[in-house]
Amino acid sequence: MLGENIRKCGFWTLDFLRQGQIRKPYDDIKKIIGNEELGNKRTEEYLDNLLYHAVNTTNHYRKYKEYESLNDFPIITKKDIKNDYEGFLSNKYRMQDLISVKTSGSYGTPFTFYLTNEKKARQTAEIIYFSEWARYYVGTKHAYLRARVNKSRLKLIMQNEYYIYTRVIDDNWLKNARDIIKDKKVKVLIGFPTAISAVAQYCNEQGDVSEDFSIIGVITSSEPLLGSQRNVIESTFGCTCLSRYSTEELGVLAHECSTSKKHHINTASYKVEILDLNEDKPAKEGEVGRIVVTDLFSYAIPLIRYETGDLGVWGTECSCGLEGPIIESLHGRTIQSVYSTEGKKVLPYFIDEVMKDYSNVIQYQFIQDGRNNYRFKVCKIEGTDIEEEKIINGIKNWMGQDAIVKMELVDDIPTLPSGKRPYVINNYIPKKN
Repeated sequence: MLGENIRKCGFWTLDFLRQGQIRKPYDDIKKIIGNEELGNKRTEEYLDNLLYHAVNTTNHYRKYKEYESLNDFPIITKKDIKNDYEGFLSNKYRMQDLISVKTSGSYGTPFTFYLTNEKKARQTAEIIYFSEWARYYVGTKHAYLRARVNKSRLKLIMQNEYYIYTRVIDDNWLKNARDIIKDKKVKVLIGFPTAISAVAQYCNEQGDVSEDFSIIGVITSSEPLLGSQRNVIESTFGCTCLSRYSTEELGVLAHECSTSKKHHINTASYKVEILDLNEDKPAKEGEVGRIVVTDLFSYAIPLIRYETGDLGVWGTECSCGLEGPIIESLHGRTIQSVYSTEGKKVLPYFIDEVMKDYSNVIQYQFIQDGRNNYRFKVCKIEGTDIEEEKIINGIKNWMGQDAIVKMELVDDIPTLPSGKRPYVINNYIPKKN
């Protein structure tokens, strides 16, 4: 506990010396989320500033200078940005002064976004604020179950963080994860619900009970949190499990509260729309629609009415007392696990690692059809090349050297009838021993 308090005090003291780079947006987010009237006023101010900035500093948006409202701007996707990348960049900034963020996402498109220092600070403030809903505070001992670590050992120690590398879920991985969580007395778990629920189930099978752990909160992200997963996590660790809806390029878009487990929109930083699956008009009440986001602080690359590739349904007011828009359910972030040729479950994020350097790829989709049969559909920019053999070898490194991988170059990857465009599909169910 002493170590946690020292870390928390040190973090905020250092931030104070830096003129409150994190504290200022943190306080702003907290005030807006807690006061709908103030929030509406401030959100409109932020929106006006962003739109003015976009039409005056980017070539892509100059043609919309006569706009009257947000609705005058078109819906954009990663594909649109990729096709006019230079046009979306604001001429107000030098590239060397910006922070690059690589991301994939629901479209399976490797992509680099650029953030200003102010935007990055706001992302950090969002994470801190909403994590507190799950009893995670700066300095709290926690473990990340994720596919990639980009922090040094020193930084992990300073942040009181343990990293549990999550790609292949087998008995060795489950035992290691359980040992870390128990032996290090981890208080908060953050990561894929698939991985965290698998650990919880494994702990159950080992005869563990909630008193054997120090867990006080769990935050899941990157995948939908299923009811069955929440149940096993909460019953095993004896704490509340909350879902976070976020993306690398944007930030924390919405977060569940502990009262009703509904996703509250982060209106302090984003304008969120849910549009009809087939037309650019608002989805009807209770209907699944496309989630479209305007990032109020995306000044380096203005993201105005940016389609995330996710689907959702608007909800009604929440009994927790917080006002503002709510997403009742998220439908577009299901990413299926696949299996190696040895039958080991592999979380699908390995494909992001294989494709991270191919900026000329617009979309891709990985499909498992059998025990060792895989297809990989790729949609690339016309006139460019990709290293098919290198990609196939990269896939084999994860799935097994005896994997049969068929590469398919396509013009487009269509959505399913539901409106989803999954970038991983599993048509194979392994036989149980």
